[in-house]
Amino acid sequence: MVKNFFNNKKITMVFTMVFLFLLVVIVLTIYSSNKDKNIVDKMSPEEIKSVVDAGNFLSGDLRKIDDSDIVLGKKNAKVKVIVYEDLSSYYSAQFDETLGMIRKDLGDQVAIAFRPYADKMFAGSILINMWSQCANEQGKFFEARDLLLEEVKKDSLSEDSLNSYGQQIGLNIDSVNKCLQEEKYLPKLERIKDEAEKFDVYGVPTVFVDNEMIVGARSFNDIVNNNGEKLEGMKNIIYRHLN
Repeated sequence: MVKNFFNNKKITMVFTMVFLFLLVVIVLTIYSSNKDKNIVDKMSPEEIKSVVDAGNFLSGDLRKIDDSDIVLGKKNAKVKVIVYEDLSSYYSAQFDETLGMIRKDLGDQVAIAFRPYADKMFAGSILINMWSQCANEQGKFFEARDLLLEEVKKDSLSEDSLNSYGQQIGLNIDSVNKCLQEEKYLPKLERIKDEAEKFDVYGVPTVFVDNEMIVGARSFNDIVNNNGEKLEGMKNIIYRHLN
């Protein structure tokens, strides 16, 4: 009986090793067929396995941070984080706390780019995100973003209060209203959403650390989920890329 136990344990270990090997091979095969092959070519099997083990994905099509992006930090930072967010969404507001911890812990080692993912399916999403883009014209994007997400957290965000929000952060209200009436940034929002879906972004927040895609409001520190599985936090994901 003891012999059978060790034999079964040995068989289980062999199957586990074979499964992990096949998993790495499958990921390599899929992503090496991507039009940006350099991503996987530059990664060791161990690095790819760490991405898979974290429950994340790799994207070869992702548009890099460029001059069209609103960026916090230095664009030449070692690690680039791209955040697709909806400023009317509770989950984006929840993830903003994680972003704050990233900035506090890692500072200028990380550049964070913010891309609006506005969805007509959700009431207020288009208007709220257009308003933040209009605020950006006056150099007030981050003030607008902070205010909107705080209102979301308090469950008090209102389209009817946009003028009041603008006054609180010192916007020229007439200019903002003209910007909204002309729907000046609607084409941009639509373009970014269409582009994002080519990168397999279908909800918010979706985050890219370099080319590693993390779906959902991932916590800063590692956690154990409801299934008892360890989920890697943003801190350790970014440290992997820094190292």
